[in-house]
Amino acid sequence: MSKRDTSVKHIFDHMNYRDCIEKMDKLDEWLKTTFFPTLGPNSIDVNDVINKQKLCSVSIPENIDQLVDSILEPDDLDRQKRSMLLEKLATSVEQNSELLAQIEAATRGILLRDTKQKVVPILKEYFIYYSTFPLQYSIDDKKTVVGVFSNETPLINVGLFIAPALASGCRIIVQAGTKIFLALHLIKELAASIGFHSITVIPSDDNHLSTYIGSSVELSVVVLFDDLLDKKYSTVPDEKTNTRIVYLTNYRIPAIIFDDADLHAATEGIISAAWSKWAHSSVGTVFVQESILDQFLDMLKKKLSHLKVGPSNEKLADISQCISDLSCLKKTLESSLCMEKFQVLKNDDIWQPTLILGGKVDDGQAFSSTEDDGQVLTVLSFRSIEEAISMANSSKQGLAASVWSENLCLINEVVRKLKVTNIWINGTYGTTAANVTFTPLKGSGVGNFGGVEGFFELLSPYDAFIPKAENDSDKNISSAIGAAKKGQECWGKISKIKKKLLLLAKLKDLLNKHFSSNAEDYYSIIYRYFNGRDSSFATTQSGFDLVSYQEPRGVVAVGNIQDKHAIYVTVRALYEGNAVISQHWIAKELGPLLPDGVLKYIPDTAEATRAVESHNDVQVFFGSWNAEMLPPSHVTDSSNIQSILEEEFYNKVSVVKNVWCDVGKSSLCNFGE
Repeated sequence: MSKRDTSVKHIFDHMNYRDCIEKMDKLDEWLKTTFFPTLGPNSIDVNDVINKQKLCSVSIPENIDQLVDSILEPDDLDRQKRSMLLEKLATSVEQNSELLAQIEAATRGILLRDTKQKVVPILKEYFIYYSTFPLQYSIDDKKTVVGVFSNETPLINVGLFIAPALASGCRIIVQAGTKIFLALHLIKELAASIGFHSITVIPSDDNHLSTYIGSSVELSVVVLFDDLLDKKYSTVPDEKTNTRIVYLTNYRIPAIIFDDADLHAATEGIISAAWSKWAHSSVGTVFVQESILDQFLDMLKKKLSHLKVGPSNEKLADISQCISDLSCLKKTLESSLCMEKFQVLKNDDIWQPTLILGGKVDDGQAFSSTEDDGQVLTVLSFRSIEEAISMANSSKQGLAASVWSENLCLINEVVRKLKVTNIWINGTYGTTAANVTFTPLKGSGVGNFGGVEGFFELLSPYDAFIPKAENDSDKNISSAIGAAKKGQECWGKISKIKKKLLLLAKLKDLLNKHFSSNAEDYYSIIYRYFNGRDSSFATTQSGFDLVSYQEPRGVVAVGNIQDKHAIYVTVRALYEGNAVISQHWIAKELGPLLPDGVLKYIPDTAEATRAVESHNDVQVFFGSWNAEMLPPSHVTDSSNIQSILEEEFYNKVSVVKNVWCDVGKSSLCNFGE
């Protein structure tokens, strides 16, 4: 065996330090004293991804339906007690950060320091943030909510579900993939130790939603942290249900690097964003301006050659070698059509950071990355701003993007054109805060997560099933939607004050004509919605500037619902900058008085409804359906539609866009800490 060179010169030349393996003692002790309940006759081994040894066995329920019906007990904690316990839980999670980090390192290959330094602080913040909600809001009708966590779900998402669910007083079912089960079981233990007994954690990799949709237990919401379009979710019961389904995927996101970016910082940031698993989504594709492509690739390859890849309990490791399966990497490389594939080591028998350079771009498929792609990083070039934005928007994910530039005007232009709701500028990748709402677009999900909106998402049920589209879209309906989409592009650029004045002027005569006896009631409520909830704000948090503002969803559809609801939702949607297509008479009379395409009337027929439901350019549909006239659909047939009760439209006609900028650590004050 050759002797290892430990000279100072060799170390500085090769950055090759002695291995420093951290102990996993807290995990070992916890496993010795932890009891996992017997939920069924079958069990599965949970293995250590570092040494491939068995950690423990967990019981897998044979019939989740019966289990769900039998395990739940109501939570009778008063509001003051609930608030106090949430603060205690935040402290308890922080105190057990080392154990939580060891569990994540052993079961999912997450670096110990990522869990301790990045995940645990934000989890603590979520529990503290929602601890005030029991005192602010009185929840009388406490429902049962379900959270389905796949094995790829970042642990940070626990704060998006368990924290607001505990604050609301809901009874909680957590279905956890077998790899993430131990971490969620620990959080359940910590919650139970301080007085929260309303959480049940079920280990299962069979995430069939039919279990919950068809359960005899009255469920309010199923929150799915997985891809709803996956084939395993294709079968749900045919009966109508008031169980709502919201979901958030962890599709990998794009990054755009312009020619004025700090390339040293950008390459470091891209490496961290591409090969870490702690944040909501990792970067899967980088678009680099053509003029700096060669320089960027040279820097990136050089940094990768000096990168330390090691086990997740290696203290000096830059990247965990356990974050992806080798078979996934091989499969991706075999199917990839690219100009070059780059790996530091010429060894096909180990997982390692891999670059795919260039390639054929076909309808966005080259950069619609999923978490089972072997964690490869695709690098593509662009020439113009428009080309970069077009390619980034071609991805089926609509949650986030990373932008690198020193040009403020360029950043502002890109931010407004990207079809995502979270944008990290320069070195802010992964930054979040408990009071910030995530509103995923496109294939990234449906619903609101985090903040006030995320809290109310768990409370107000609506019908998640809407008419199934069995026929092709009617040409007239498609034409109306196309005109609405075109009209919205101009309408959305008009200031809110101008839209408000125009709408009020045109509505006055219509309301007096149809509601002469109570027109004033309509005026007062319309004014209230003009001045209603607005999630826009700007603040500085933890050394970062955050600007959150509302953007229109695009094309909103309204069924022939009650007069007051139809008028209110139409006015609010138009005020927020959307175009509206509607089956209500208000569209027939008000539409011609507004700019072309902004408000279009469509027939109130089942065929028209099906055509609207099947159209990809309709973002939201407000309506109530007659089950005898229109058959219920599978959830996956309506993934781009939100069918909600009319009373809940106020935060559904717009999305919150969050823009994070690094302002430096000098903005912080530690008071001598």
